[in-house]
Amino acid sequence: MLRKQTKKILVVMLFALTLVLAGRVDANAQTAAPAGVKQVKAGSSSVTVQWNAVMQNDICYYYRVSDDAGFKSNTTRSKRNYNASESYISGLSAGKSYYVQIGTSTTKSSSAPDDTAWSKAIEVVTVPEQVVSNSVKQTGAGTTSISLSWQAASGANCYKLTCYQSGTSENNASEIVSKKNSVKITGLKKNSRYQGHIYAGRTSSTGYTAYATSGGYYSNSAVTPTKITGVENTAFYPASNAAYFEWKKANAANGYEYIIYDNSKKKIYSGSCTSSASLRVSTNKLKKEQFYQIKVRGYVNLSNNKKAYGEWSDVLYFAKDPSYKLSVKTSKKKIQLNWKKVKGASNYTVYISDKQNSGYKKVGTYNSKKTSATIRKFGKKALKSGKTYYVRIDASKNVKVNKKSKTFKNTQYYTWKVKVK
Repeated sequence: MLRKQTKKILVVMLFALTLVLAGRVDANAQTAAPAGVKQVKAGSSSVTVQWNAVMQNDICYYYRVSDDAGFKSNTTRSKRNYNASESYISGLSAGKSYYVQIGTSTTKSSSAPDDTAWSKAIEVVTVPEQVVSNSVKQTGAGTTSISLSWQAASGANCYKLTCYQSGTSENNASEIVSKKNSVKITGLKKNSRYQGHIYAGRTSSTGYTAYATSGGYYSNSAVTPTKITGVENTAFYPASNAAYFEWKKANAANGYEYIIYDNSKKKIYSGSCTSSASLRVSTNKLKKEQFYQIKVRGYVNLSNNKKAYGEWSDVLYFAKDPSYKLSVKTSKKKIQLNWKKVKGASNYTVYISDKQNSGYKKVGTYNSKKTSATIRKFGKKALKSGKTYYVRIDASKNVKVNKKSKTFKNTQYYTWKVKVK
């Protein structure tokens, strides 16, 4: 019985001695270097890295940071880290690349001891300076695109842009990344304006990007206007040679450019107007009796006083009212009309009514060589002596626009009041 108890005691003592010896081996063994080191956060003067904790007892963690991948420059510094899987490293400069290693050792010290087992070095980056808002310029435009450029931000090697349609929420913004301080944003909506922010960033070789929290702001950047439609000659005053025009407004346009041609298609006048989709042109170059042409296009303002233009409108033909210089004579139950030839007219149509503003009936249509007509009837009834009538004449031009036949008429301005003898 005594021999059995003695044997048990010896076994227990041997097991305890084994544990003690094993503990001494662990304590003196080389520690393992951390794995999975990665950057997870960045500030303008700090970075945060994480790693996989080493499954080993009684070890200390250290980091070292340098602007030299070989950790040989005089900027290299190390420090003990009291977190087993994350380190916050401060005292850095904005928009810079640094190199970081995480190490372990059984030696306790304020800085890394010589026996530290270091991880592989990774490049980390700090947040660069932000983009200055007033440096953002629109440099180009297309029907569904805008081009922007801006002053390069110190320390940035990439930029993230948000872009959303003006008048909508930035929550709907799309994001674009550019490696240069310029970008062309495509796939935009026609006839629209856009705005957003540009955030400077710095990307490391590991793929981590540190972006500035504030971005340069841009707004009112427009695509080029689409083709202008609905061009009309709303008035043409013969005495002052003043013509008025309107068209459908293009939301993207900062202004409009126009060109006027005479009947022989010779350019005689041009100009521009801003914002309003209307125009007044008063010039002696519009004094002749002929059909003129006008076309309009919208534009957006770019940097350096440049413009990006949209497509020209279809040509509009317009002319003065030939009724303005109509010669009217009356004799017994008839009215004799004579008018000045309108160059470029295809034909003329004469109308008569017994009311000034309504009830006009066509007397007849005359070819372009005809410059006179005699009126004897109002509708199917003969003119009445002593009765007052109103007459007018329209000039028409028949042309093909985009391979389609169209008829243009002069702008009505004048009617003649005639009392039949």
